[in-house]
Amino acid sequence: MDHEHRQLVATVNALYDAMLEGRGMSLVDSTFNDIVDHAVAHFQHEEKLMRETAYPDYAAHKRQHDQLMAEIVKLQRSFEAGESIFSTRVLQFLADWLTVHIKTDDKALGGYLAARP
Repeated sequence: MDHEHRQLVATVNALYDAMLEGRGMSLVDSTFNDIVDHAVAHFQHEEKLMRETAYPDYAAHKRQHDQLMAEIVKLQRSFEAGESIFSTRVLQFLADWLTVHIKTDDKALGGYLAARP
């Protein structure tokens, strides 16, 4: 999971860099799609582990995943509709959400998994 977390953070950082450097909307679009792909795969992996191990906070953790994915899908649809949605505020939201989620919820999940026999 740590590798997946690093991939997600690196992809958000790559999107930020692409935007700041004005490398073109096709690169921004491609990088944003990478974020969506990484997030979906990571959340599926985490949720499978939580179900398999009867993680007691599964429902709350999954709700957080669902909320972020709903926000990401909304951003993706806006972008595809031609709206200029990318700003440092949006990227800061993604980076902050990932950082807080990883440091709190995913850390709790990791502790639970590590304590299992």
